[in-house]
Amino acid sequence: GPALARLPMEWSTLGWDGGQYAVWLASLPAKLQKELQGKLPSQASTDRHAGVQPADAPLNASPWDMSSGPVKELLSELGLLQLYGQTFAEYGFTKISQLTCDGPPGMHAMLRELGVTRDHRDKLVLLAFSARPCGTSGGVFSHDFLAACRPAHAAAMGAENLGPLLYALVRFVKPCHVVEVGAGYTTLWLLQALSDNAAELERCATAVKSDGYLVGTPPNQAEWLLPPYARAEGGCAGVDGESVACPDPNDRLLVYGGWASGSRPLLHTIDSMSHEHTTANVVCGIADDLGLSSFMELIEADAYALPTGKGAAGDDSEEWIDILWLDFGVGVGGRLAPFLEGWWPRICPGGLLIVHSTLTNAVTRAWLDGVRARLDAHASGEPTPGACAAAALALEGELETVSFREPHKTWQNSISIFQKRSSGWAEPILTTYP
Repeated sequence: GPALARLPMEWSTLGWDGGQYAVWLASLPAKLQKELQGKLPSQASTDRHAGVQPADAPLNASPWDMSSGPVKELLSELGLLQLYGQTFAEYGFTKISQLTCDGPPGMHAMLRELGVTRDHRDKLVLLAFSARPCGTSGGVFSHDFLAACRPAHAAAMGAENLGPLLYALVRFVKPCHVVEVGAGYTTLWLLQALSDNAAELERCATAVKSDGYLVGTPPNQAEWLLPPYARAEGGCAGVDGESVACPDPNDRLLVYGGWASGSRPLLHTIDSMSHEHTTANVVCGIADDLGLSSFMELIEADAYALPTGKGAAGDDSEEWIDILWLDFGVGVGGRLAPFLEGWWPRICPGGLLIVHSTLTNAVTRAWLDGVRARLDAHASGEPTPGACAAAALALEGELETVSFREPHKTWQNSISIFQKRSSGWAEPILTTYP
């Protein structure tokens, strides 16, 4: 009966191989042997449903794929855990990969045998094969990336913890255009972040198109992502290219260059190659080896001597930089304020200026204190102290700032982040509750 039909699924969870199953089968009464003989699964089939990959098969799905999660998560997401949880557990299905190993048709057939209704089968298969990212993903989480970056590291540049910090920040805010002054170890982390962003948003767009990217337990599911608008002449286009109503063109959160438009983010790296300990000269080769060159534009020049740059479309538009990362060499001193007078206006409202080594060296700290004094004076309605005014006014308009220090270091041990909030810019309110 049903118990016998379940045996081939259950024995695979005991860790038996095909030979052990055959020995057990031979020990049964002849009638049972005959009834079960046709149910003996192949070793390959058994391995697949037990979540075991054959030696010549590709590696298991990435940890951030939906199929790498537990069946309990799949059922819970659709509000079906109470209905089917015990059945799946009885048959030994604990991993989603046990259900997806034979593709959508195979999963449909398996769910049908488990007594799952057609409507629920459709929903489970759709979610199990969704392209949505499930957990943290990215190229930096690999030995190969860290090994490739090793030649670009120089102890005197103090960037071993900066790389991961900048990577996480870029992954979070999804910039289109990053300008870096001073190439080296951090360049590779920034490039990988831009590449991983492109891959993540492509997965998100695919999930929106295939399953709507709905999150939450029915009937309280919600569209998790903003509409994937894409820039188009005379308007905007959705994921399928259909015409949709455009948001405010100044609202970069909704537009993001059209987050599903396939537009490639870019790192504009400026370096004179003159620093005594620079590793900028090896960065291009490593980026090429890692397949990241298409995300990079290298400008070999003195950043102080460059014009403040063109807009993202090559025109003279004022604002086009999402993140400006300054990893200056020795001697920045009083040159920082005039440099920022030209480049600060190029940063978009809501964009970020990040400056390396600001807290514990007297030269850059004097400039930072000037900015802080201006902010304090503005908040209190008092004039900016004269000694600090010239340096501080380079960052005109409203801004917010925060600094971080590595407490175990003497040199190259800090960063300061400034967010431009001028022109009445503010983050939008999208929902009533978190």
